[in-house]
Amino acid sequence: MKKNLLSILLMFVITYVNAQAPKLVLFEHFTQASCGPCAAQNPGFVNAILTPNPDIVRHIAYHTSWPGVDPMNTNNPTQVASRVTLYNVTGVPNIMMGGNKKQGAPASFSQADVDNVFGETSPIKIEVIQTELVDSFHVDIVVKSIGTPPTGNFKLMAAVIEREVVYPTAPGNNGELEFPNVFRRMYPSTSGAAITLASQGSSFSYNFSYSKEAIWNLPQIATVVFIQNTVTNEIINCGTNFDQTINATLIPSPVIAQGGIVGGVSTFNLIAGNSGTASEDFRYILTSNAPANWGALINVGGIDYSDSTDITTPAGATNNISIKVTPGAAPFIATYTLLVKSITNPSAPAMSSQFYVVSGVTDIIVSNSAGRGDGTGGSAADWEPDYTTALTTAGCTTLGYTNEIVNNKCYSAGAYTGVSSIYYNVGWTFPGLTDAITNTYTAFLSGGGNLYIAGQDIGWETWDANGSGTTITKAFYTNYLNANYISDGSTSQTLMSPFANELYNSTGNVSLINFYGSGTSGPNYYPDILNVAGIGVPIYYYDTDNTKIAGIRATNGIYKTVYIAPGIEMYGTASTKNLVMGITYQWFHGMLSNIEFDGLMENLGRAYPNPANNEIIIPSGDNNSVISLYSVSGQLIKSFNVNSMLTKINTTELAEGAYYYTVTGKSLEISKGEFVVTH
Repeated sequence: MKKNLLSILLMFVITYVNAQAPKLVLFEHFTQASCGPCAAQNPGFVNAILTPNPDIVRHIAYHTSWPGVDPMNTNNPTQVASRVTLYNVTGVPNIMMGGNKKQGAPASFSQADVDNVFGETSPIKIEVIQTELVDSFHVDIVVKSIGTPPTGNFKLMAAVIEREVVYPTAPGNNGELEFPNVFRRMYPSTSGAAITLASQGSSFSYNFSYSKEAIWNLPQIATVVFIQNTVTNEIINCGTNFDQTINATLIPSPVIAQGGIVGGVSTFNLIAGNSGTASEDFRYILTSNAPANWGALINVGGIDYSDSTDITTPAGATNNISIKVTPGAAPFIATYTLLVKSITNPSAPAMSSQFYVVSGVTDIIVSNSAGRGDGTGGSAADWEPDYTTALTTAGCTTLGYTNEIVNNKCYSAGAYTGVSSIYYNVGWTFPGLTDAITNTYTAFLSGGGNLYIAGQDIGWETWDANGSGTTITKAFYTNYLNANYISDGSTSQTLMSPFANELYNSTGNVSLINFYGSGTSGPNYYPDILNVAGIGVPIYYYDTDNTKIAGIRATNGIYKTVYIAPGIEMYGTASTKNLVMGITYQWFHGMLSNIEFDGLMENLGRAYPNPANNEIIIPSGDNNSVISLYSVSGQLIKSFNVNSMLTKINTTELAEGAYYYTVTGKSLEISKGEFVVTH
């Protein structure tokens, strides 16, 4: 193959002030034409990630030599193998985002991941021009440092891709016919070209040529250039010859999340600019998901605007922007997004930056944004309403909602000053535990927080040889969830049975359903079998075998955790979901003292203490129930509404003897019991 590599040249000094360029999101995708799971998950990735983000997502598909036949690997097996080795890829499909930002199956990536990386921005801007010659292509690359470049060792990589490869008949045995962004060649090699990033305001250039090959569909040939850290593998930025020109720059607020107060003002300061060579008109737009009684303003140059304004910005100039957020009475975790959109060049994608305000929230439902395990799309937010209903039923009026990405940012920024409890909704999504997630929860628990976590494959993912567990996630699983993973579950586990004298005993046996349906290899039903580690206490087991543990709770006087393998979405009835979360909520918030808790665990489902002297405690199901007391002859003594999961009744005015009670409500259609009063 003929190629012509020219030296790196320092170019002219540019006049841009410290700024940030768009950070295009690069996905390196390892796949294969004879891989069944690839055929199942790749279309979902195209629909969820590639199609909605044509201007800000870039994609390289490396076709491996296994598990079967694939002519796209045969074209260049050696360079594909080099990238496989770099990322330690052991199975397909597998995707690496941003070099080291996130690794997982196609279904594990969401729009939240794209927005998160794109919102980081980059001090490096890459421009690529590709020129077609008679028998070759020539590529010119300019790497501009429009902001302060990061320190470290970097290499420049240039990947030749075929943007769309279509076969009339499947080239492998998985049935796939269409393959996007197929990797063809890497220049100067898979080792890359060692570079030194130019100082702020300067740039360097690089160019090379490569020969055309007969098997390529030439109109589809393009070049993806990226700068990668040689130690961490982080990709600083990327660019292609088909990028839109984006002259907008945006320096995000140094503080991306704040804890707000009702009526107070939380301020975020950003800097927007123009990296182009001519004056340009930009529209600044502020959007949010905040409640109606919250307020926000954009301030540009000392002037307040409600939600948008148009600003003319000369070449190389910048504008100071302040976003002022005033929380209202409604508790919420609000996401604000500032968009900087070119009016002069309307086809250019908008720059964006997100920031968050947390106000009035004590309990947070964190729903994992990663995709379902079968690759069919969606995320744990799909069954989040089960958590919302249950915690609201339990009486929580200060509830917030977010995903794991925002949760990590808000906690790291110190915005959770009033938050005491997190309910991590994993379900059957991957990855459920990552180093970033577990580091956040470790700090949260060590600081006195409480954590509920549920998902049917959390243990498998952490500990199985085919999972994605790390030293950090395994330590968290053992030392904070206080659990040992024994094995993957099976469809024979149709019940969770409560341990006597322990949490959730009031629900009795909990029926489990196959919430996730069936795949090509059978039902998607894998409720992990656990064992206790450390200070853990077993609370559930499967069916009649109390050696197969399904749930564990733990407390060391600082934190409290509840870990249940089957997710709440797998419980067979709404009443069970409400009771599980209601008791957890009360325990987390200290509504049950240690003595009361132990008594409740011993007698849950029945009134206690029995016999009663001065008072009797009756499990009442939810905060919208009615308790009725009857004499032994069946005469109604009194009936009253209750507003808690447990209701204390003064028995000093009742004569000694036996009594009956009934409880009716949303969570318990009817509950009956009896007790004896002695004085």
